[in-house]
Amino acid sequence: MSVLNKLEHDLKIGDIVLIGKSWNYEAFANLKIHYLVYKDKGIDEEDAFTAVALELGLFATSHNVDSAKEDLQSIIHDYISKDQVSVNTIDRYLERTEMDSFWVLYRRLSFLLGDPEVKHNHKLEKEVDGLRQEVADEREKNAELKVDFEILKQTFQNNRKFTEDDALNQKA
Repeated sequence: MSVLNKLEHDLKIGDIVLIGKSWNYEAFANLKIHYLVYKDKGIDEEDAFTAVALELGLFATSHNVDSAKEDLQSIIHDYISKDQVSVNTIDRYLERTEMDSFWVLYRRLSFLLGDPEVKHNHKLEKEVDGLRQEVADEREKNAELKVDFEILKQTFQNNRKFTEDDALNQKA
């Protein structure tokens, strides 16, 4: 039995501590990598965490969740930056089924807990709506002008004087 097969059969939903997505890969603008991080054992059977890129079948193991995730991102960037990695290479990875058991766990968690991207986008949309209302309220305040009768009377008299002076200057 391969290490991947053993891992697939031993990995349980309760071992997973993080799921997520990453993108913004220069060479492949349309590529979105789904990943998960799970509790694992390191080389000397010490507690560790392993991060898996589901589309590419890449793995990184480290002593904590953040390091495993960062190491995986580094491996992904290094891999897809290589000249020999093409759209066809990525497409062949996407056709493979070796990662299906990982995908099952990812989809189940995403269904049970909600997609983190959707949750975050919903939160951002609420914030944007709140900001739009604040801007509308501020614009409305900026469009108001309080009328002070004394200032209005003085402005009217100054304008009338200006108009009379202007008329006298035109006659001369």
